[in-house]
Amino acid sequence: MVFHNTLSMVRKSMTKFWTELGDTGTYRRFTTGMTIGHLVLTITFITLALSGFALRYPETWWAQLLFHGETGLAARGIVHRAAAVVLTGIAVVNGCFLLFTRSGRKELACLMMRFGDLKDAFRNVAYMIGLRQEPPKFDRYSYIEKFEYWGMWWGTLLMIFTGFSMWFVNIFLKYLPKIALDVIALIHFYEAWLAVLTIVVWHLYYMIFDPQTYPMNWSWITGRITIEDFKERHPLEYERENPPETKEAE
Repeated sequence: MVFHNTLSMVRKSMTKFWTELGDTGTYRRFTTGMTIGHLVLTITFITLALSGFALRYPETWWAQLLFHGETGLAARGIVHRAAAVVLTGIAVVNGCFLLFTRSGRKELACLMMRFGDLKDAFRNVAYMIGLRQEPPKFDRYSYIEKFEYWGMWWGTLLMIFTGFSMWFVNIFLKYLPKIALDVIALIHFYEAWLAVLTIVVWHLYYMIFDPQTYPMNWSWITGRITIEDFKERHPLEYERENPPETKEAE
């Protein structure tokens, strides 16, 4: 049964992937740079999570499997710090894109939280429990996506600050007492758990398990969305852009 249903899911996932990858009947939502940046961020996040928890729980079977023996013990710290540098670079590039490019400032304007997002959240909950007949109409980014995006920024900055404080501990201790370092280490650890749980509980649901996107929202790789999904998930943007249904709208 597992084999049968795995084949079914793979087939449906790939069918949707190839559909979104084509020009016909799709709309480009994200540039190639955006999709590459997201892919690098995904790999970096997974690397940080695995290497970080391997440092915290070195005796677990999976940590021993990934970082075995004396070589693995040394590699955990090196891999974690290298991934931290990459994460810092991603944050700098993304920040410069948002602030210093025309298309970035346009994206930033779409990502800003507004009072309407709060109303959309209440309307959506009311719809889910049956108090409204229709869900709210979302623009380029829903309150769900905005919440996750700014949560990512908050978590990234916090992890960079606390992580580099522990990395360059001698410099840190010149200005603050040892107890401050202990607090920062605790914050770093629990923020790591919060980030992982957010991805598992929040992000993966909307990317995979939400019935509207199942078995996968491939736009994070293809940069495209089908016209049908575009109409359903982002009707306000669709009405504004009004892309042709037979070819890509730039």
